[in-house]
Amino acid sequence: MSELSINCFVLGGDSSEVFTVEIPKTKNVSILKRRIKEEQSPRLNHVAASDLIAWKVSLPVDIITPELTVDDIETCQKAQLHSVKKVSSIFGETLVDEHVHILVQVPTVNQPVAAPDPTQFLSLNCFVLRVDEKPNQIFTVEIPKTKNVSILKDLIKKKKSRRLDHVDASDLILSQVTRSPYPWVITLKKVSKT
Repeated sequence: MSELSINCFVLGGDSSEVFTVEIPKTKNVSILKRRIKEEQSPRLNHVAASDLIAWKVSLPVDIITPELTVDDIETCQKAQLHSVKKVSSIFGETLVDEHVHILVQVPTVNQPVAAPDPTQFLSLNCFVLRVDEKPNQIFTVEIPKTKNVSILKDLIKKKKSRRLDHVDASDLILSQVTRSPYPWVITLKKVSKT
């Protein structure tokens, strides 16, 4: 049984990540996808082999970049492969050396959402202070460390929606209190009605 050595590339990498899959000519594309998934473990562990999208191309390795997308390749130079097609019907007897023969597109819709890392969140104790009033009940807001103050304002408004339903989140004034058990004070702006 004759085998082909097919150079493959998973989109998003660079030319150093081109790899070769050995496959009998009598096998079909679904087997090729399984071999690609096995070869790229653990990188592709999150996706089923059947969900991989394989494109037949013939691209010099030198033009492979992390920014390369399927859309960058002219229609006449690529063909999406159907899973039941035999490898022998797709590739001739010879493949061009130092070329990528298969581009692998990993669908993003099937990627699981990772559970948030609790160390990446801040727990902020807050209270609302109306002008000329004492603070009311303390509440906690969880916010990812990577988010900005406008997101914090939105989270505060959402957390205290009944109390703050008449105020735009952007009108909240946040003050960080350093010598207090409550790190954030939310002051409501007086909005003059015209």
